[in-house]
Formats: sequence, structure tokens, C-alpha cells
Amino acid sequence: MKNILIKPFMVLIGTLLFTSLFSQEIPDSLKEKLSGKSSSEQITYLNKLANEKLKSAPATAYSLSKASYQIAVSSGNKNAELNTLLLCGKSARLSGKASEGIDYLNKAISMLTSANHTQGLASAYNELGLAYKETGKNNDAISAFENSFKNYETLKDKKNQLLIKNNIGFIYNKSGQYQKAIETFTKIVELAESLNDKKEIATAQNQLGVAYASYGNTKEALVHFNKAKEIATAQNLSSLLASINKNIENLQNNIAGKENSKTTYEEEASKQQEEYVSSLQNEYMSVKQENLKSIEEIEKLSFENQAKELKLHVLQGEYEKQLLENELKEQNLKLLESENNLNKVELTRKQETLVYQRRILITVIIALLALLILVVFIYRLYVAKKKTLKIVREQKNEIQKQRDIIQESIDYARHIQQAIIPKPALIQEQIPGFFTFLRPRDVVSGDFYWFHNENNKTIISAIDCTGHGVAGGLMSMIANSLLNKIIKENKVFDPEKVLEILNNNIVETLAQSGDYFDSGMDISVCMIDKNTEQIHIALAGHRCLVIRNNELQEFDGSDDAIGGMIPKMNLTYQRHSIPMEKGLSLFMYSDGFPDQDGMSTGKKLGTKAFTEMIIKLSNEDPTIIPEKLEKNLTEWMAGKKQVDDILVTGFRI
Repeated sequence: MKNILIKPFMVLIGTLLFTSLFSQEIPDSLKEKLSGKSSSEQITYLNKLANEKLKSAPATAYSLSKASYQIAVSSGNKNAELNTLLLCGKSARLSGKASEGIDYLNKAISMLTSANHTQGLASAYNELGLAYKETGKNNDAISAFENSFKNYETLKDKKNQLLIKNNIGFIYNKSGQYQKAIETFTKIVELAESLNDKKEIATAQNQLGVAYASYGNTKEALVHFNKAKEIATAQNLSSLLASINKNIENLQNNIAGKENSKTTYEEEASKQQEEYVSSLQNEYMSVKQENLKSIEEIEKLSFENQAKELKLHVLQGEYEKQLLENELKEQNLKLLESENNLNKVELTRKQETLVYQRRILITVIIALLALLILVVFIYRLYVAKKKTLKIVREQKNEIQKQRDIIQESIDYARHIQQAIIPKPALIQEQIPGFFTFLRPRDVVSGDFYWFHNENNKTIISAIDCTGHGVAGGLMSMIANSLLNKIIKENKVFDPEKVLEILNNNIVETLAQSGDYFDSGMDISVCMIDKNTEQIHIALAGHRCLVIRNNELQEFDGSDDAIGGMIPKMNLTYQRHSIPMEKGLSLFMYSDGFPDQDGMSTGKKLGTKAFTEMIIKLSNEDPTIIPEKLEKNLTEWMAGKKQVDDILVTGFRI
């Protein structure tokens, strides 16, 4: 009864907090969807919606993540605060507000540093470097990338070390620091060779060639382009090979087009030579001036030179006389030229008349040719259209065949998934009051339930994997396999231990790192111990409803889901225990039913309305509860499209 009072109180606090903080920052439609939810549920919903909008509408994602961050700060949820800080940083950069994203990322880095979270720091510094790069702060970007590189060195993650060094090399090359770019890409080649990754080696050699080409050392550039080309050809990397060939072609064109210009490399190589030539020239001028002074002194002392000067004056007079005669001849020539010009004008007029007539003739011929070309063009269009229609029909048939093959594969996946999900009749042999309602959104479901009975201990689990359709189906297969290993093979029956081991296995299996992609699941695990007549429950991202004597008791799970956006190893989960009592009803469910939109209201059903529905159904015969749930869902949707997989399962003692 205590929990019944606490939960509405927490929801009320979350609602008042949300209303006061964000009354002017988000649309009314979103406020209505968040109304009645706790702060934790609001954060989860806003983060999920922001992630979906990151690529298609980054500005919207940024607004949503900021709203989520404010709720996390106000509610004191540090884990959620860290998640939303990282989301704010990334969405700000993608929406063109990288400078704002830098503040969020620095706060996240401070929290990750306090937690000594090396993996998170590596990825966060990389995102910070990208943000600085967007704002043009190259030195800060390089510093952030270097910090990311150091953390990946600590993690011994050479693949991501290579990625970070690439970011640094691109900045050096773009900012004209070619020698540093060459040093960086040389280290990248060494990293790729240590990984023995042929594609990365070829890519790094190609980038090193680009750096040498930018620097102007064409000889070294060709050496590295040819090394990259040799590897790409051997490995059949067609796309990379095309890029390398294009770089070689551009380099050769630049060499041909800049024969008389100097590159950065050539300028630096000839700088000392120019200084040497300049010093020689200064020395020569100094010697020349000394020689001139010696000649002047000799002229002042020489009598013969004075006689020569008088002779020059006589020659000058004869020269001026000759100039006058030449001027008279030039005037006569100008008169003759004027007469010739008049004749030329008349000739030009006649020629222009002939040119005009010729132009008219050419215009008529061109018009006729254009008409002929137009007719040919229209005919060719007609032929091409017929061919295109034929190709389209063939492609349509091919696409239909491929769709049929894909549909057959999906149907086969559905049969496999149905085969691993236990039949209700099998579970009812151990728990007569067991019931389940599973309605996938697509052919294959990300929601499923799991069952095992051994030594008077019966385990039932409700699992909601990330995504739906094929992606959700793949995650459900992984979850089913790991539960079989943990419980059936390793004999772990305590629900909280099952969740702890499952989380570690999911993190290791999916090798999650760096990008914080939300791959995981929400899960409820219930163990009925007939030896002690106790029911033990552990929850991750789920809620569980228990009804006995017409009183509701709610159990909230840990905010840390299995796997998730920032995977963590060695998490612990709480166990809830209640005694087995006759008439007790227990309900486990995914978020699909409460999150379903209704046609009449356009809003989600919501947790409150769903809980009231469950309370009403708790007194019904367990065998008809699935039918009642189906009916209630159909009436609520009223033709609205199903938005997620739906699972409701449980039992009555």
C-alpha cells in the first residue's frame, strides 16, 4: 500500500518539475505525452526520441536532449545527466551549434574523469575534437584528439587509435602544416601494418601520398600512391583503387600545369640558393661601383678624352639634320596612307555586304540542320523511352523476386523465433494460472518471454530488446542463447545474478565501444521457489505489478538496462521478494502497450491507464486475460498503426 502512494507522488513531482522547467521550450503535443510520467521516464522518452532525430532532424534532437538534460540535473540523476550531456554535445555539433556542444562535452568529460571511465573518455574526447574542428579551432581539436588517442592507447584499441590519428592528419593537411601531416600519416601506416589490415594500410599510404603531394614533394607522393595502388589491386578494393588513380591523375596534371611555378617543397629547397645568389649580386655591384669611380678619375685627367667629346658634338649636328629629312619623308608617306585608307573603306563596305549575304545563307542552312537534328533527337528519345520502359519492367520483376526472397527469409526467421519461445501449455503444467499476450509490430519481434523449470524452481522472464522487426529479432536470439547458458548450463537461478551476468555477456558479445549505440534490452526475471514458497523478482528498465487482496504493489527496476547506450561492466541489480499467496497475481510487461497511440485521442495510453486496466483484469480467469488484452488494445487503437512490439505476461497463484 505504501508503494501505491509513493509512485503517484513521484509522478506528480516529475510533472511539476517538467512543467516549471520547460513550459516554453517544447511543443504542447510533447508536453502531453510526458504528462504523468516520472522524471526517469521523461528522460528515457526524450533521449530515445532525440536519438531517432539525430540524423534526420539534428536541431530537434538538440532541443530534446537539452530538455532531457535539465530534467536529469534537477532530479539529481547523475547517470542520466552524463548520458544527456554526451547527447547534447553530439546533437549540437550535427545541428551546426558546435560551440555550444563544446560546453556540454567538457562537463561530460569532467564527470567521466571523476569516474575514471577510460572508454567513455576516449569517445568523449573524440567528439570534442570533432566539435572544435567544426568551429575552426584546429589547435584545440588536435589537443582533444590527442587525449582521445592516449585513452585508446590505455585500452590497447589500435583500431580506434588509427581513426583518431586520421582526424589529426586531416587537420594538419587542411591547415597547410604539411610536414606534421606527413609525420602523422607515417605513424598511421605503422599502426595499420601492426594490425595487418590490408585495406587500412592501402588507405593510409594513399593519405600519405596526398600529404606529400600537398607539400609539393611529387616524387615521394608517387611512391606512396603506387604502394597504395599495389595493395588495393591485390585486395580487389575497387572504390579505393578508383580514388588512388584519381589522385595520381590529379598529381600528374598539376605537374604538367605548374612547370613554371614552385611548390612549397621547391620553395623551401631553393631558399638557401636564392640567399647565396643575392650575396653574390651585392658583391658584384660593389665591385662595379669601384670600377666606375676609377673611370671618372681617369676622364678628369685625360686630354684625349676631351678631344673625343668635341668630335661627338659635330656628329650630333649631322644626326639632327638627318632627322629633319626623315620627318619630311614620313609626312609624304602619311598622305599616301590616307589615300589607301579611303580605298580600304570602300573595299570593306563591299566585303561587309558579301559577309551579310553569306550570314543569311548560313543561318538558313543552320536552321534546316537544327530542324533535322530535332527530328532525329525526338526519334531517339522515343526509342530510348521504349528501351527504358522495358528495363523498368525487368527491374520491377527483379525487385519483386528479391522482395519475395526477403519475405521468405523473414517468414523463416519468424518460424525460428516461434520455435524458441515456449508454448503456454508447457508453462501451465508448472504454473496453471500462467498467461501471455505477445503481439509483434512486424513479422519478427524484439519482445519475447523465456521459461525454465528445475529443482522446484520456475523462472519466467519478459524481455524487450532494442528495436523491432529483424533487428529486434536478432537481439532476441542473442538474449535467448545467453539465458540458456546462464540458467540451464551454469545453474544460476537468483534473478539479480542472472541480470548481472547477462549484462556482462551482452557487453562482451556485442563488443560495444566508442559510439554509444543503444544496443541492449529491458528485462524482468521472476523466480518461483516452491521449496521456500517465495517469489523473487529482479528488473532492469522494467516495472512489475503485483496484486493481492485487491491491493496493488509496484516494483520499479534499475535505470541501468542490459547493455545500453553507455555499456558498463559489473553492474548490480536489486532483488524483490514476496511470499506465495493464493490469489496473488503478477504482471510483467514491455513498454509497447503503454506507449501505443490511440486513434480517438492521438495520445499514448500511458502508464496510469495501463495500470488501471491490469487491476481490472486481475480478477478475471487467467485463460481469458490475453483475449481481454487483445480486445482492449484493438478498441484503443481504433485502426491506428501499432508503434512497437507488445508483451504482457504473468500468472496467478
